Amino acid sequence: MRDAGSDFMGRLSGFIETFGVFGLILMFFVTCIIVAVALWRGPGLMLFVLFLAYATGSIAQGGIVFVSTLVRWLFLCLLGFMIFRKHFPMEFTLIFIVLYLIFGFLGNVRSPAFVWTIQQSFLLAMAILFIPVAVSGYISDLNKIAVIFKMGIVAVTVWVISNMVFLGEFRYVAGQRFTSSEEMGTGSVAYGGAFFAPMIVWGILQNRYKLWKLYSVLLIIPFLMILLVSGVRSAIFGMVLIASMPILISKFRLSKLIINFGVFSLLLIVSVYGLFIFFPTKATFLFERLFATSTAGRTYVWAWTLNQCINDPIWGHGIGAVDIMSGTGFGMGAHNGYLQVWYNSGILGLLSIMVFYVIYVFKSFRLIFLNPTAEIREYACICLGYILGILATGMFEGVFATAGGVGVSMTMIIAIIIDRLGQIRNDLLTQDAGIMDESYSTAWSAENVQVS
Repeated sequence: MRDAGSDFMGRLSGFIETFGVFGLILMFFVTCIIVAVALWRGPGLMLFVLFLAYATGSIAQGGIVFVSTLVRWLFLCLLGFMIFRKHFPMEFTLIFIVLYLIFGFLGNVRSPAFVWTIQQSFLLAMAILFIPVAVSGYISDLNKIAVIFKMGIVAVTVWVISNMVFLGEFRYVAGQRFTSSEEMGTGSVAYGGAFFAPMIVWGILQNRYKLWKLYSVLLIIPFLMILLVSGVRSAIFGMVLIASMPILISKFRLSKLIINFGVFSLLLIVSVYGLFIFFPTKATFLFERLFATSTAGRTYVWAWTLNQCINDPIWGHGIGAVDIMSGTGFGMGAHNGYLQVWYNSGILGLLSIMVFYVIYVFKSFRLIFLNPTAEIREYACICLGYILGILATGMFEGVFATAGGVGVSMTMIIAIIIDRLGQIRNDLLTQDAGIMDESYSTAWSAENVQVS
Protein backbone atom coordinates (compact mmCIF):
# COMPACT_ATOMS: atom_id res chain seq x y z
CA MET A 1 0.00 0.00 0.00
CA ARG A 2 0.98 3.61 -0.45
CA ASP A 3 1.69 5.84 2.54
CA ALA A 4 -1.39 7.40 4.15
CA GLY A 5 -2.22 10.70 2.55
CA SER A 6 -0.06 10.16 -0.51
CA ASP A 7 -2.92 9.02 -2.74
CA PHE A 8 -6.05 10.86 -3.85
CA MET A 9 -8.41 9.42 -1.22
CA GLY A 10 -5.92 10.07 1.58
CA ARG A 11 -5.64 13.71 0.54
CA LEU A 12 -9.43 13.98 0.30
CA SER A 13 -9.72 12.74 3.90
CA GLY A 14 -7.20 15.39 4.97
CA PHE A 15 -9.23 18.11 3.28
CA ILE A 16 -12.52 17.00 4.90
CA GLU A 17 -10.83 16.76 8.28
CA THR A 18 -9.71 20.38 8.00
CA PHE A 19 -12.63 22.07 6.24
CA GLY A 20 -15.50 19.64 6.80
CA VAL A 21 -18.21 18.58 4.38
CA PHE A 22 -19.33 22.19 3.91
CA GLY A 23 -15.87 23.10 2.72
CA LEU A 24 -15.98 20.21 0.26
CA ILE A 25 -19.33 21.38 -1.12
CA LEU A 26 -18.09 24.97 -1.42
CA MET A 27 -14.97 23.77 -3.21
CA PHE A 28 -17.16 21.78 -5.62
CA PHE A 29 -19.17 24.87 -6.64
CA VAL A 30 -16.04 27.00 -6.99
CA THR A 31 -14.48 24.30 -9.12
CA CYS A 32 -17.54 24.21 -11.38
CA ILE A 33 -17.32 27.97 -11.91
CA ILE A 34 -13.59 27.80 -12.71
CA VAL A 35 -14.16 24.93 -15.13
CA ALA A 36 -16.95 26.79 -16.92
CA VAL A 37 -14.82 29.94 -17.29
CA ALA A 38 -11.81 27.89 -18.41
CA LEU A 39 -13.81 26.09 -21.11
CA TRP A 40 -15.11 29.44 -22.31
CA ARG A 41 -11.72 31.17 -22.31
CA GLY A 42 -9.79 28.27 -23.82
CA PRO A 43 -6.37 26.69 -23.23
CA GLY A 44 -4.62 29.85 -22.01
CA LEU A 45 -6.54 30.00 -18.74
CA MET A 46 -6.32 26.22 -18.37
CA LEU A 47 -2.54 26.33 -18.62
CA PHE A 48 -2.37 29.16 -16.09
CA VAL A 49 -4.49 27.28 -13.55
CA LEU A 50 -2.37 24.18 -14.18
CA PHE A 51 0.77 26.22 -13.46
CA LEU A 52 -0.77 27.44 -10.20
CA ALA A 53 -1.65 23.86 -9.22
CA TYR A 54 1.93 22.70 -9.74
CA ALA A 55 3.31 25.71 -7.87
CA THR A 56 1.13 25.05 -4.80
CA GLY A 57 1.42 21.26 -4.89
CA SER A 58 3.93 21.25 -2.02
CA ILE A 59 1.59 22.94 0.49
CA ALA A 60 0.10 20.14 2.56
CA GLN A 61 -1.44 22.17 5.37
CA GLY A 62 -5.18 22.49 5.47
CA GLY A 63 -5.77 19.87 2.81
CA ILE A 64 -4.47 22.26 0.14
CA VAL A 65 -2.53 19.37 -1.39
CA PHE A 66 -5.89 17.73 -2.19
CA VAL A 67 -7.11 20.87 -3.98
CA SER A 68 -3.85 21.07 -5.90
CA THR A 69 -4.09 17.41 -6.92
CA LEU A 70 -7.75 17.74 -7.94
CA VAL A 71 -7.08 20.87 -10.01
CA ARG A 72 -4.05 19.27 -11.65
CA TRP A 73 -5.95 16.17 -12.72
CA LEU A 74 -9.09 18.07 -13.67
CA PHE A 75 -7.35 20.60 -15.87
CA LEU A 76 -5.28 17.95 -17.59
CA CYS A 77 -8.64 16.39 -18.51
CA LEU A 78 -10.04 19.74 -19.64
CA LEU A 79 -7.11 20.28 -21.98
CA GLY A 80 -8.40 17.24 -23.84
CA PHE A 81 -11.41 19.28 -24.97
CA MET A 82 -9.02 21.36 -27.09
CA ILE A 83 -8.84 18.38 -29.47
CA PHE A 84 -12.13 19.59 -30.91
CA ARG A 85 -10.78 23.08 -31.59
CA LYS A 86 -8.65 24.25 -34.48
CA HIS A 87 -5.01 23.46 -33.85
CA PHE A 88 -1.76 23.29 -35.71
CA PRO A 89 -0.53 19.89 -36.94
CA MET A 90 1.56 17.89 -34.51
CA GLU A 91 5.16 17.07 -35.33
CA PHE A 92 5.95 13.41 -36.00
CA THR A 93 8.76 13.51 -33.43
CA LEU A 94 6.20 13.41 -30.61
CA ILE A 95 5.67 9.75 -31.49
CA PHE A 96 8.72 8.80 -29.42
CA ILE A 97 7.26 9.96 -26.12
CA VAL A 98 3.96 8.31 -27.11
CA LEU A 99 5.92 5.06 -27.56
CA TYR A 100 7.22 5.49 -24.00
CA LEU A 101 3.59 5.75 -22.86
CA ILE A 102 2.60 2.64 -24.85
CA PHE A 103 5.43 0.53 -23.42
CA GLY A 104 4.43 1.71 -19.95
CA PHE A 105 0.84 0.62 -20.55
CA LEU A 106 2.06 -2.79 -21.70
CA GLY A 107 4.00 -3.15 -18.46
CA ASN A 108 0.90 -2.57 -16.34
CA VAL A 109 -0.05 -6.26 -16.56
CA ARG A 110 3.14 -7.04 -14.59
CA SER A 111 2.58 -4.34 -11.98
CA PRO A 112 2.77 -5.20 -8.27
CA ALA A 113 -0.04 -2.65 -7.71
CA PHE A 114 -2.24 -2.70 -10.81
CA VAL A 115 -4.74 -0.01 -9.74
CA TRP A 116 -1.94 2.43 -8.89
CA THR A 117 -0.15 1.93 -12.22
CA ILE A 118 -3.38 2.31 -14.19
CA GLN A 119 -4.06 5.60 -12.39
CA GLN A 120 -0.53 6.83 -13.12
CA SER A 121 -0.75 5.66 -16.74
CA PHE A 122 -3.85 7.72 -17.38
CA LEU A 123 -2.24 10.77 -15.77
CA LEU A 124 0.76 10.35 -18.05
CA ALA A 125 -1.51 9.83 -21.06
CA MET A 126 -3.38 13.07 -20.35
CA ALA A 127 -0.14 15.04 -20.17
CA ILE A 128 1.38 13.46 -23.28
CA LEU A 129 -1.74 13.49 -25.47
CA PHE A 130 -3.75 16.53 -24.35
CA ILE A 131 -1.12 19.17 -23.59
CA PRO A 132 0.43 19.16 -27.10
CA VAL A 133 -2.90 19.78 -28.82
CA ALA A 134 -3.91 22.57 -26.44
CA VAL A 135 -0.56 24.36 -26.39
CA SER A 136 -0.05 24.06 -30.14
CA GLY A 137 -3.45 25.59 -30.79
CA TYR A 138 -2.85 28.33 -28.21
CA ILE A 139 0.49 29.51 -29.64
CA SER A 140 -0.69 31.41 -32.68
CA ASP A 141 2.32 33.75 -32.67
CA LEU A 142 5.43 34.64 -30.67
CA ASN A 143 3.45 36.85 -28.27
CA LYS A 144 1.61 33.78 -26.96
CA ILE A 145 4.91 32.19 -25.96
CA ALA A 146 5.69 35.32 -23.94
CA VAL A 147 2.26 34.99 -22.29
CA ILE A 148 3.04 31.40 -21.25
CA PHE A 149 6.31 32.54 -19.67
CA LYS A 150 4.49 35.35 -17.86
CA MET A 151 2.02 32.78 -16.52
CA GLY A 152 4.96 30.88 -15.07
CA ILE A 153 6.33 34.02 -13.41
CA VAL A 154 2.97 34.68 -11.74
CA ALA A 155 2.73 31.03 -10.66
CA VAL A 156 6.15 31.14 -9.04
CA THR A 157 5.10 34.36 -7.26
CA VAL A 158 2.26 32.39 -5.66
CA TRP A 159 4.80 29.69 -4.77
CA VAL A 160 7.07 32.25 -3.10
CA ILE A 161 4.26 33.90 -1.11
CA SER A 162 2.71 30.62 0.02
CA ASN A 163 6.01 29.18 1.21
CA MET A 164 6.99 32.37 3.02
CA VAL A 165 3.95 31.82 5.25
CA PHE A 166 5.66 28.76 6.75
CA LEU A 167 9.20 30.14 6.94
CA GLY A 168 8.55 31.71 10.36
CA GLU A 169 7.95 28.35 12.03
CA PHE A 170 10.89 26.84 10.15
CA ARG A 171 13.35 29.20 11.88
CA TYR A 172 12.85 27.37 15.18
CA VAL A 173 13.16 23.78 13.89
CA ALA A 174 16.71 22.51 14.40
CA GLY A 175 18.69 20.44 11.90
CA GLN A 176 16.09 20.30 9.15
CA ARG A 177 15.64 21.66 5.65
CA PHE A 178 12.57 23.69 4.82
CA THR A 179 9.35 21.86 4.05
CA SER A 180 5.79 23.12 4.18
CA SER A 181 4.65 20.07 6.11
CA GLU A 182 5.99 17.01 7.88
CA GLU A 183 4.07 14.87 5.38
CA MET A 184 5.65 16.52 2.34
CA GLY A 185 9.29 16.13 1.37
CA THR A 186 11.56 19.09 0.80
CA GLY A 187 11.88 18.09 -2.83
CA SER A 188 8.23 18.89 -3.47
CA VAL A 189 8.78 22.40 -2.14
CA ALA A 190 11.78 22.97 -4.38
CA TYR A 191 10.40 21.49 -7.59
CA GLY A 192 7.11 23.34 -7.22
CA GLY A 193 9.04 26.52 -7.97
CA ALA A 194 12.31 25.42 -9.58
CA PHE A 195 10.61 24.36 -12.81
CA PHE A 196 9.58 27.97 -13.37
CA ALA A 197 13.08 29.33 -12.78
CA PRO A 198 13.97 29.63 -16.51
CA MET A 199 10.88 31.79 -16.98
CA ILE A 200 12.10 34.20 -14.29
CA VAL A 201 15.50 34.30 -16.02
CA TRP A 202 13.74 35.08 -19.29
CA GLY A 203 11.82 37.87 -17.55
CA ILE A 204 15.07 39.42 -16.32
CA LEU A 205 16.97 39.15 -19.61
CA GLN A 206 14.28 40.13 -22.13
CA ASN A 207 13.91 43.81 -23.03
CA ARG A 208 10.43 44.00 -24.60
CA TYR A 209 8.39 44.08 -21.37
CA LYS A 210 9.99 46.58 -18.96
CA LEU A 211 7.61 46.07 -16.04
CA TRP A 212 8.00 42.30 -16.24
CA LYS A 213 11.76 42.77 -16.26
CA LEU A 214 11.66 44.79 -13.02
CA TYR A 215 9.14 42.40 -11.50
CA SER A 216 11.37 39.39 -12.25
CA VAL A 217 14.44 41.09 -10.76
CA LEU A 218 12.54 41.73 -7.51
CA LEU A 219 11.14 38.19 -7.48
CA ILE A 220 14.36 36.26 -7.94
CA ILE A 221 15.90 37.07 -4.53
CA PRO A 222 13.10 35.59 -2.36
CA PHE A 223 12.79 32.80 -4.94
CA LEU A 224 16.46 31.85 -4.55
CA MET A 225 16.26 32.14 -0.76
CA ILE A 226 13.43 29.60 -0.55
CA LEU A 227 15.31 27.22 -2.85
CA LEU A 228 18.39 27.57 -0.65
CA VAL A 229 16.53 26.82 2.58
CA SER A 230 14.88 23.80 0.93
CA GLY A 231 18.41 22.47 0.44
CA VAL A 232 17.57 20.51 -2.75
CA ARG A 233 20.77 20.53 -4.78
CA SER A 234 19.35 18.89 -7.90
CA ALA A 235 16.67 21.58 -8.21
CA ILE A 236 19.14 24.43 -7.76
CA PHE A 237 21.90 23.13 -10.02
CA GLY A 238 19.61 21.52 -12.60
CA MET A 239 16.62 23.79 -13.05
CA VAL A 240 18.28 27.09 -12.09
CA LEU A 241 21.97 27.05 -13.04
CA ILE A 242 22.12 24.58 -15.95
CA ALA A 243 18.75 25.65 -17.37
CA SER A 244 19.88 29.30 -17.40
CA MET A 245 23.19 28.72 -19.17
CA PRO A 246 22.06 28.72 -22.85
CA ILE A 247 20.38 32.12 -22.74
CA LEU A 248 23.12 33.60 -20.54
CA ILE A 249 25.82 32.48 -22.97
CA SER A 250 24.05 33.28 -26.21
CA LYS A 251 22.32 36.56 -25.45
CA PHE A 252 25.27 38.77 -24.65
CA ARG A 253 28.59 39.84 -26.04
CA LEU A 254 31.57 39.17 -23.78
CA SER A 255 31.40 42.57 -22.10
CA LYS A 256 27.68 42.28 -21.38
CA LEU A 257 28.10 38.66 -20.36
CA ILE A 258 30.61 39.70 -17.69
CA ILE A 259 28.30 42.47 -16.46
CA ASN A 260 25.25 40.21 -16.27
CA PHE A 261 27.24 37.40 -14.68
CA GLY A 262 28.25 39.94 -12.07
CA VAL A 263 24.62 40.98 -11.55
CA PHE A 264 23.50 37.36 -11.11
CA SER A 265 26.40 36.72 -8.74
CA LEU A 266 25.34 39.76 -6.72
CA LEU A 267 21.75 38.50 -6.54
CA LEU A 268 22.99 35.11 -5.37
CA ILE A 269 25.24 36.73 -2.74
CA VAL A 270 22.31 38.83 -1.50
CA SER A 271 20.20 35.68 -1.26
CA VAL A 272 22.88 33.84 0.70
CA TYR A 273 23.35 36.89 2.94
CA GLY A 274 19.61 36.93 3.60
CA LEU A 275 19.83 33.24 4.46
CA PHE A 276 22.42 33.95 7.18
CA ILE A 277 20.44 36.97 8.47
CA PHE A 278 17.02 35.32 8.75
CA PHE A 279 18.16 31.78 9.56
CA PRO A 280 21.43 32.16 11.49
CA THR A 281 21.12 28.80 13.27
CA LYS A 282 20.52 26.93 10.02
CA ALA A 283 22.56 28.83 7.45
CA THR A 284 25.82 26.93 7.96
CA PHE A 285 24.06 23.55 7.86
CA LEU A 286 22.16 24.46 4.67
CA PHE A 287 25.16 26.01 2.97
CA GLU A 288 27.37 22.99 3.71
CA ARG A 289 24.68 20.65 2.47
CA LEU A 290 24.38 22.57 -0.78
CA PHE A 291 28.00 21.82 -1.65
CA ALA A 292 28.20 18.36 -0.08
CA THR A 293 29.20 15.41 -2.26
CA SER A 294 26.98 12.92 -0.43
CA THR A 295 24.20 11.26 -2.44
CA ALA A 296 21.96 11.17 0.67
CA GLY A 297 21.46 7.40 0.44
CA ARG A 298 20.69 7.36 -3.26
CA THR A 299 23.51 4.95 -4.10
CA TYR A 300 21.67 2.09 -2.39
CA VAL A 301 18.44 2.90 -4.23
CA TRP A 302 20.25 3.21 -7.56
CA ALA A 303 22.04 -0.10 -7.07
CA TRP A 304 18.82 -1.88 -6.09
CA THR A 305 16.85 -0.45 -9.03
CA LEU A 306 19.64 -1.06 -11.55
CA ASN A 307 19.89 -4.68 -10.41
CA GLN A 308 16.15 -5.11 -10.90
CA CYS A 309 16.33 -3.57 -14.37
CA ILE A 310 19.28 -5.73 -15.46
CA ASN A 311 17.59 -8.90 -14.23
CA ASP A 312 14.43 -8.05 -16.21
CA PRO A 313 15.52 -5.53 -18.89
CA ILE A 314 13.03 -5.82 -21.73
CA TRP A 315 9.56 -5.33 -20.25
CA GLY A 316 8.59 -2.82 -17.58
CA HIS A 317 6.31 -3.10 -14.58
CA GLY A 318 3.88 -0.27 -15.41
CA ILE A 319 3.87 3.50 -15.10
CA GLY A 320 4.50 4.43 -11.48
CA ALA A 321 5.48 0.90 -10.44
CA VAL A 322 8.82 2.14 -9.18
CA ASP A 323 6.98 4.23 -6.56
CA ILE A 324 5.75 1.16 -4.71
CA MET A 325 8.54 -1.35 -5.29
CA SER A 326 10.04 -2.76 -2.10
CA GLY A 327 13.61 -1.54 -2.50
CA THR A 328 13.12 2.19 -2.24
CA GLY A 329 10.52 2.96 0.38
CA PHE A 330 6.92 3.93 -0.36
CA GLY A 331 6.63 6.86 -2.71
CA MET A 332 10.36 7.45 -2.88
CA GLY A 333 10.95 6.24 -6.42
CA ALA A 334 14.45 5.47 -7.69
CA HIS A 335 15.69 9.09 -7.41
CA ASN A 336 16.85 8.72 -11.00
CA GLY A 337 14.57 9.42 -13.95
CA TYR A 338 16.41 7.06 -16.29
CA LEU A 339 16.21 4.09 -13.94
CA GLN A 340 12.57 4.86 -13.16
CA VAL A 341 11.64 4.90 -16.84
CA TRP A 342 13.57 1.66 -17.40
CA TYR A 343 11.86 -0.09 -14.49
CA ASN A 344 8.41 1.26 -15.40
CA SER A 345 8.41 0.82 -19.19
CA GLY A 346 11.37 -1.43 -19.99
CA ILE A 347 14.43 -0.76 -22.09
CA LEU A 348 12.30 0.11 -25.15
CA GLY A 349 10.51 2.82 -23.17
CA LEU A 350 13.85 4.21 -21.98
CA LEU A 351 15.23 4.29 -25.53
CA SER A 352 12.06 5.99 -26.79
CA ILE A 353 12.14 8.83 -24.29
CA MET A 354 15.89 9.34 -24.73
CA VAL A 355 15.45 9.63 -28.52
CA PHE A 356 12.66 12.14 -27.84
CA TYR A 357 14.91 14.36 -25.71
CA VAL A 358 17.85 14.12 -28.12
CA ILE A 359 15.63 15.20 -31.01
CA TYR A 360 14.39 18.26 -29.14
CA VAL A 361 17.89 19.22 -28.05
CA PHE A 362 18.87 19.12 -31.73
CA LYS A 363 15.78 21.13 -32.72
CA SER A 364 16.62 23.78 -30.13
CA PHE A 365 20.20 24.12 -31.36
CA ARG A 366 18.93 24.37 -34.94
CA LEU A 367 16.57 27.20 -34.00
CA ILE A 368 19.34 29.03 -32.15
CA PHE A 369 21.80 28.95 -35.05
CA LEU A 370 19.36 29.05 -38.01
CA ASN A 371 16.76 31.62 -36.95
CA PRO A 372 15.42 34.72 -38.72
CA THR A 373 14.77 36.80 -35.58
CA ALA A 374 16.43 37.47 -32.21
CA GLU A 375 13.12 36.75 -30.46
CA ILE A 376 12.95 33.19 -31.79
CA ARG A 377 16.55 32.66 -30.74
CA GLU A 378 15.74 33.93 -27.24
CA TYR A 379 12.84 31.54 -26.79
CA ALA A 380 14.84 28.65 -28.29
CA CYS A 381 17.63 29.25 -25.73
CA ILE A 382 15.13 29.08 -22.87
CA CYS A 383 13.68 25.84 -24.30
CA LEU A 384 17.15 24.32 -24.70
CA GLY A 385 17.94 25.28 -21.11
CA TYR A 386 14.74 23.61 -19.94
CA ILE A 387 15.59 20.32 -21.65
CA LEU A 388 19.20 20.30 -20.46
CA GLY A 389 18.04 21.14 -16.93
CA ILE A 390 15.45 18.36 -16.95
CA LEU A 391 18.00 15.83 -18.25
CA ALA A 392 20.53 16.88 -15.61
CA THR A 393 17.98 16.82 -12.77
CA GLY A 394 16.86 13.40 -13.98
CA MET A 395 20.18 11.98 -12.80
CA PHE A 396 19.01 12.48 -9.20
CA GLU A 397 15.21 12.71 -9.36
CA GLY A 398 12.41 11.14 -11.39
CA VAL A 399 11.36 14.48 -12.87
CA PHE A 400 10.33 13.14 -16.29
CA ALA A 401 9.17 9.76 -14.96
CA THR A 402 6.60 10.97 -12.41
CA ALA A 403 3.30 10.91 -14.25
CA GLY A 404 1.47 13.60 -12.29
CA GLY A 405 4.47 15.84 -11.69
CA VAL A 406 5.44 19.17 -13.17
CA GLY A 407 8.38 17.64 -15.06
CA VAL A 408 6.28 15.71 -17.59
CA SER A 409 3.86 18.57 -18.22
CA MET A 410 6.68 21.09 -18.62
CA THR A 411 8.48 18.72 -20.97
CA MET A 412 5.45 18.59 -23.24
CA ILE A 413 4.89 22.37 -23.10
CA ILE A 414 8.53 23.07 -24.00
CA ALA A 415 8.51 20.47 -26.78
CA ILE A 416 5.46 22.10 -28.37
CA ILE A 417 6.98 25.57 -28.01
CA ILE A 418 10.03 24.29 -29.89
CA ASP A 419 7.83 22.82 -32.63
CA ARG A 420 5.78 25.99 -32.94
CA LEU A 421 8.95 28.10 -33.07
CA GLY A 422 10.10 25.97 -35.97
CA GLN A 423 6.76 26.40 -37.75
CA ILE A 424 6.74 30.16 -37.15
CA ARG A 425 10.34 30.36 -38.39
CA ASN A 426 9.42 28.53 -41.58
CA ASP A 427 6.41 30.83 -42.09
CA LEU A 428 8.63 33.90 -41.71
CA LEU A 429 11.15 32.52 -44.20
CA THR A 430 8.35 31.74 -46.66
CA GLN A 431 6.97 35.26 -46.30
CA ASP A 432 10.43 36.75 -46.84
CA ALA A 433 10.92 34.58 -49.91
CA GLY A 434 7.51 35.65 -51.24
CA ILE A 435 8.34 39.33 -50.73
CA MET A 436 11.66 38.89 -52.53
CA ASP A 437 9.96 37.08 -55.42
CA GLU A 438 7.33 39.80 -55.67
CA SER A 439 9.99 42.54 -55.62
CA TYR A 440 11.98 40.73 -58.29
CA SER A 441 8.86 40.27 -60.43
CA THR A 442 7.94 43.97 -60.12
CA ALA A 443 11.45 45.07 -61.02
CA TRP A 444 11.55 42.68 -64.02
CA SER A 445 8.18 44.00 -65.30
CA ALA A 446 9.31 47.61 -64.94
CA GLU A 447 12.50 46.86 -66.84
CA ASN A 448 10.52 45.29 -69.70
CA VAL A 449 8.21 48.30 -69.88
CA GLN A 450 11.22 50.63 -70.23
CA VAL A 451 12.70 48.44 -72.96
CA SER A 452 9.42 48.44 -74.88
